[in-house]
Amino acid sequence: MIERIIENWLINSTERMYQIPFCQVLCLKGYKVLHLSSHGVTEHGKDIIAKDAKGIPCAFQLKTGDIPSSAWRRIFGEITELVEYPIDHPSIDPSRMHRAILVTNGKITDDVRTKITALNRGYRRRDLPRLELVTKEDLLHDFINSQGSFLPNEPKEIQDFLELYMSDGKANIEEHNCPV
Repeated sequence: MIERIIENWLINSTERMYQIPFCQVLCLKGYKVLHLSSHGVTEHGKDIIAKDAKGIPCAFQLKTGDIPSSAWRRIFGEITELVEYPIDHPSIDPSRMHRAILVTNGKITDDVRTKITALNRGYRRRDLPRLELVTKEDLLHDFINSQGSFLPNEPKEIQDFLELYMSDGKANIEEHNCPV
């Protein structure tokens, strides 16, 4: 049941809605999150800046929904910045190569995957990072596997959680028997 709840939440989330939970998953995987963007013009294609478990700088661009060719054309400028612009953060040496990761709670169509493969060949020739992908299936797997760290596991806790989730938001949290 919890898997269906997580999947429903994920497919109905915007990039801002799943940004913090995604950062929590990154932390569980050993990443150190350094910066979350305000989703403005100064982000340079980088919604999240982090270091992975090996200390390698990583930049994540989060998107919502499926990415067919039409959406790819709309986001291509951000993807170019994600890959080609160095990470601008005091904790990261700008001359150091970073990992560039596109994250979506949808799917990437085959024609877009083909374009990414071709781009990655060009990036390699130019000594730039390759574009990595995290899609709905990857996110769903990670959120389900980490749910014991964030969501209740016992039936009574799940009931309390669902009552809180379904509430109108006007009652105090104590009225829902949820520990704070």
